[in-house]
Amino acid sequence: SSDLYMWLQGKLVETAQSIFRQVNRILDEPVPEPALNELLEQVTIENWTEWFRASCIDPLMKRFESRHRTESEQIVMRVTEYIRSRIETHIRLEECSAELKIPVSSVKQALREVLSTTFAELVLSERIDRAKELLRNDSMSVVAIAHRLCYSNAQNFSRTFKKAVGISPGYYRMKGS
Repeated sequence: SSDLYMWLQGKLVETAQSIFRQVNRILDEPVPEPALNELLEQVTIENWTEWFRASCIDPLMKRFESRHRTESEQIVMRVTEYIRSRIETHIRLEECSAELKIPVSSVKQALREVLSTTFAELVLSERIDRAKELLRNDSMSVVAIAHRLCYSNAQNFSRTFKKAVGISPGYYRMKGS
């Protein structure tokens, strides 16, 4: 029974060291391997289970989650820049994804996780922001702004603007908001 325990403990130590080596190949920031004496202190299956959870699984999951969050935020930033640079054209998710070389599913997931929004909602929000800017700083008519921002007509633009902002484009301009 003591030989079996020693064999099992040796295998668990090898497994722990192997996990840390594999993870360090994946991560940009290496995770320090546990000291051999720390591993040898684990004497029961419960100790090993708790050690693996606390020393391996939880910290690694936090790193992966942080890395995923950073990647998602970068995707959102790139997509937002893409939209802003083309706000006065027809913008499609598939074209954005292809040009940025980011899978459509990754764009959708990043927008949902970071901004709790969809691509269409982000485009709308950016169009409304651009409309506000044009209404504040330009003497263009509402009809011209609607056309410039790819709305089919001024009524659709005005209805969408009022729904998003709470007031009509004309009143927004008059208020000088």
